[in-house]
Amino acid sequence: MKTFKQHLEEVNSKYIVSKNPSDKKWYAMGHVGNNKWMPVSNGFKNKAQAQKWAKSQDKVDIAARGEIDEKTEYYLDTSQDNTEKYVAYDGDYWYTGKIGMRGGDRYLKFAATHGKNSYFERAKLKKTTPEKLEKDVGFTVDFKKLYKR
Repeated sequence: MKTFKQHLEEVNSKYIVSKNPSDKKWYAMGHVGNNKWMPVSNGFKNKAQAQKWAKSQDKVDIAARGEIDEKTEYYLDTSQDNTEKYVAYDGDYWYTGKIGMRGGDRYLKFAATHGKNSYFERAKLKKTTPEKLEKDVGFTVDFKKLYKR
């Protein structure tokens, strides 16, 4: 019997664990809509292994989508006078601001820059917050995704 807390965790997750009666193996099941679930993992011998896989999958999903998390730092490069003065760093890659178009509206997006790590480490970058950055840009900033090309 599941506890109330386990039910809440299952409702909030995109994955549940279920045993296949045919082969007696445990599978992580992904939600596909309309109360339908589909196996998204290989079969596991026990429930604990399947649950561990399902919990780790949320982190994998976030990484695959390239979502920006709270660890991303934002800077202003005062030596630039175009959109490349807006800089983001996620701990692995440096990103510079680029103009994007969506439905006729412009927005600022962050695209990875290759081979410039040493430049950013030596440059006099001024740390800023997402709110100040958006106010400085003057139009919409896409903080949801870092583009790695």
